[in-house]
Amino acid sequence: MTAKEANVADVNDTTTRATDEMSLAPPTRHHAVWCLPLNMGSCNGCDQQMLALLAPRYELGRRGISFATSPRHADIVLLTGTLTLRSLEPVRRVLAQVPDPHALIAIGDCALNGGVFAGSPQIVPNAATELGVNIEISGNPPTPTQILLAIEEAARLLDEAEAADEEVEDEAESEDTEEGDEADVDEEEESDTEDGAKPDDVEAEDEA
Repeated sequence: MTAKEANVADVNDTTTRATDEMSLAPPTRHHAVWCLPLNMGSCNGCDQQMLALLAPRYELGRRGISFATSPRHADIVLLTGTLTLRSLEPVRRVLAQVPDPHALIAIGDCALNGGVFAGSPQIVPNAATELGVNIEISGNPPTPTQILLAIEEAARLLDEAEAADEEVEDEAESEDTEEGDEADVDEEEESDTEDGAKPDDVEAEDEA
């Protein structure tokens, strides 16, 4: 065996041992969540804090969190900036494309109450209520850790909503099964009744 072949064999042995000894960590959630950043008109301060989550220290991949580029693929929408009367309808159109169940997170004071622009006639004063926000994060801007905790809380809410939907579906299937069984029993009883009546009819015909 040449020196080169020996080195390759050593590498292969090491790789095999590492693969055999390593175990994958269990998933943190039932499935991954996709977050859609939606800037309603901000100074990008909150958006910069949001992008800081992509740093390795926050380990979004291990937490099952990814960023989406389309509202049709999103589970969670991250709202930043001030909601104006002019941007209200476009924002509603974007949110209408997000499939259910989904969660909305309002990030920063601007998204909650207009921030420094609060009181302006062009600002929607109750943006969180108007859009049906599930989680609010105050601050100007909030920290990446606050945003991450809010995303994990929203993911928990989604898991609960999906579990509730599954229970409803299971109950509906159980009711359908019970109704089907009852229908089968009724048909069998009717069939038995008909079979029991046939001998009498035959006897009556014989007597005639």
